[in-house]
Amino acid sequence: NVNVQGYVQLIKKKEYLKAVNLIRQRNPFSAICGRICTHPCESVCTRGRADEAIAIRLLKRFASDREIEMLAAGTLTLPEEKTPAPDAKKVAVIGAGPAGLTAAGDLADAGFAVTVYEAASAAGGMLRWGIPEYRLPKNILDHEIELIRRRGVKFVYNCRVGQEVTFEALRKDHDAVFISAGAQKS
Repeated sequence: NVNVQGYVQLIKKKEYLKAVNLIRQRNPFSAICGRICTHPCESVCTRGRADEAIAIRLLKRFASDREIEMLAAGTLTLPEEKTPAPDAKKVAVIGAGPAGLTAAGDLADAGFAVTVYEAASAAGGMLRWGIPEYRLPKNILDHEIELIRRRGVKFVYNCRVGQEVTFEALRKDHDAVFISAGAQKS
C-alpha cells in the first residue's frame, strides 16, 4: 500500500525528500527495501503491458540515497527527537527485527511510549545478522533505525526476555506487549 505513483512522480520532479517521506508513511525501510527487496511487484507491473515495468525498487533506493547524501553534505539534518507525553500508555516490544522496529515506530507515531527489548547487541534482527554487508551496508541499516529511535522509541539491548527481564515484569510495567521475537531457525 505504498503510493508508488506518488513517489515516482515526486522523484521525476526531483523532490526526493518528499518521495522518501511518502514511502515512509507505509514503509519505514525505504533505503533497505531499495537494496534488498526481490521486487516481485515489478514482474506484474501493469505498465509492462505498454512498454516495460517501472523499476520501483531502484527508484526507492535512488530517493533514499539522495536523502543520505544530503545528510552527509550537511544540507539536511535528521528529524528532531521526539519524546512521548508523560501520561502516554507504555508498550514493550520484544525483538528489534523488522516487525518490532515497524511496530515500535508506528506505536510511537500514535503517541505511545515504546521500549524495545532486544536480545542482541544491536537492532535489526536478520537485516543485521543475516544479510551480507555488500547487499545491505550497516550504515544504511543504522540510519533507518536511528530514524525510528528519533520518533521517541527507546532500546534496551542485550536483554533476553526470560533471563534479564521476565515477561511478567514487562506485562506489569507496560500497558501492552508486542512480541516479535526472531525465528532464525526453521
